[in-house]
Amino acid sequence: MKKSIYNILLILISILAFNSCIEEEDIELNKYPDYLIVRAELLLDEFAVVDLNYSRDFALSSNDGNSDQINRSAVSNAHVILKDSNGIEELLEESTFPKENGRYYSKLIKGAENTSYELLIDVDGKHYSATSRIGKPIKVDKVKFRNVKGKSIDNNITEDIEIDVSWKDRKNEKNFYLLKIRERNINKEKNELIFIDRETFLFSDLNNDGNDIKYTCEIANAYYLGSYYNNGYRSLYAFLCLIDEQTYTYLKGVKGHGRVDNSIITARPGNLPTNIRGHAFGLFNACPASSMEIDYTQ
Repeated sequence: MKKSIYNILLILISILAFNSCIEEEDIELNKYPDYLIVRAELLLDEFAVVDLNYSRDFALSSNDGNSDQINRSAVSNAHVILKDSNGIEELLEESTFPKENGRYYSKLIKGAENTSYELLIDVDGKHYSATSRIGKPIKVDKVKFRNVKGKSIDNNITEDIEIDVSWKDRKNEKNFYLLKIRERNINKEKNELIFIDRETFLFSDLNNDGNDIKYTCEIANAYYLGSYYNNGYRSLYAFLCLIDEQTYTYLKGVKGHGRVDNSIITARPGNLPTNIRGHAFGLFNACPASSMEIDYTQ
């Protein structure tokens, strides 16, 4: 009996010693067969946007910014279906605009409070799926704009600004936030109002459970900001998105939230967490969001 216990202890010590020598390494997907990268988002009261790319050309295009490579990484002619927990189902349409290859939109289903969603994707005979849910949003209470260097906001010179966003955290909940500074603009080709993410910030309610929170967004060289936004259709908004812990971990690993960002497949350790089933990478994020327009006259 004692000999058996001794042998077991030896085995355990050997396993621990072996594991201590293992280092976590990135998976260099650009050297392997193509994997599907899914970046899908559905905000409260907005339509879904789903970007599909292949990993190999996606990694290369992200490194050198080659637009031809970016287009090659896009996945066209995919069968993308979005379902909600109310029984509504929609086949998403792929954009026909040149700069939106591999991007699919919903035109029927919008994000709704307390609703679950399922994303189904068929590409080249392979099947992928993901689920996400929109809960109750947390309301933005106040937004304040500051020109840090005191220059005129009408100046064309680059400048730094700060935007304070305030809200009340919900008590006894582990909350994670994605704060977006978004530009409302008009797409002249489509003749419709759109939102463009300009800056994004990630944080949790650690040590602030149930408290009033004020988060300061520091934006350096904010050359794209100016009073010309107040011309009827161009303006800036603060969007407060309540996300789950997996989404928080994923976005924190990505670090940049642009459409072309190969950190999705090079983040350490290994690759980022995903809720996409079917051996794909990326994330389907359906989340509640509240917003407030930024007033430059403060």
